[in-house]
Order: sequence, then C-alpha cells, then structure tokens
Amino acid sequence: KKEDLHLDEEAPDDHESATDRNPLIAMKLNIRSEKYIVRTRLEGITKIHTDASKRQSYIWWTWQPALNHVGVLCAFIGFISAIVYLIPMLLGYPFAQRGASVGTTVFFVDILQVIPYICFAATGHVYIAEAAGSWWKPRLDSIGYYIAVFNTIGAYGFLLCGALAIPPTVGATCCPNIARWGSAFACFWGSCSYLVGGFLQFVEFSNPDQ
Repeated sequence: KKEDLHLDEEAPDDHESATDRNPLIAMKLNIRSEKYIVRTRLEGITKIHTDASKRQSYIWWTWQPALNHVGVLCAFIGFISAIVYLIPMLLGYPFAQRGASVGTTVFFVDILQVIPYICFAATGHVYIAEAAGSWWKPRLDSIGYYIAVFNTIGAYGFLLCGALAIPPTVGATCCPNIARWGSAFACFWGSCSYLVGGFLQFVEFSNPDQ
C-alpha cells in the first residue's frame, strides 16, 4: 500500500526569533505519513548561496603545501625536478665551449637531466592512476587521463635523451649512432608528446564544467 506523503510548513512558534521565521534562513518541514513524522531543519541557506556565488582566488605560493594530497605532492616533486633540470640546461653550452672534463659534463649535463625526468615519469604514472581511478585500468572517456599519458610519454622521451647521451660523452665507441639518432630522436618525440599533452590541458581548462 502506498503511503500518502504531505509536505507542510509548520507555523512558527511565538518564542522563535525573526531569523527562525525567515524561510530563506530557517525552515521547519513536516513529512507526514500514516506511521511516521519526519522533522528536519534547514539553516544557513542564504549564507551558503552567498559563499557559492563568490569567486575563489588562487594561492600562488605557500610554505605549507598539503603534501598529504597526492596531486599536491606530485606537483611539488615536479616543481623541484624542474629546478634541478634547469642546471644542465644552463651549463650544457658553456661546458661544451670551454671543454669541461668528461666527469663534470656527465654529471652536470647528463645525470642531472636524467634524475628529474625519472621523477617526472614516476609522477606521471601517479597522475595516470589518479585520472583513471586505477593503477592498471584505463579510462578512455577522460581527457585528464590522456593528458597524464602524453605527459608521461614525454617524460620518458627526455629521460632517454639524457641517458643515451652518456655513452658518447664518455667516449664509448660501441654505439656511434646513439647520440645522433637515439638521444636526439628521443628528445623529438618526447617534445611532441608534451605538446599534445599541453594542448589537451588547454582544452580541459577552457571547459571547466565538462
């Protein structure tokens, strides 16, 4: 048997304040049936509406990031890795012009390029899992998933770019074409992957409600 439900607004009591009698701020509702009477009270409706209508401002810097959040932690690791990656980018050309030693070139130019992109690749896999909701199952209907995938591929490209440049730097003669084709080509397809990921990010941020 279906129960008849009635939604009635209860008359305000004499001892209630003007705030309680305002239906936009406080309201008493009675849901009546044959067996049950459910009473609930809604408060702060006007305040919630006002807060939701305000635009939130961005926090551009903080000394206390929420590192317990996986997205913030990965962004922080990427930020530090980008600073480390700046070192070989600044020292590569001066070292080549001044004829720096092999050990110095390998460490400051090649190794310091490999280490940041190991971090970029690791955080890329975390972003993939976050966007997909799983470590192994893809989510092909999410643009965030494709962004994470292309950025991770780009990280592997730049990782190989630095790693494959080490043998020619130390004078290895076993693989003469590694620097010419392996390292340079890895840099090329890594850059292309980052380009696609950046374009998809532009599309995603241009449609925040999608």
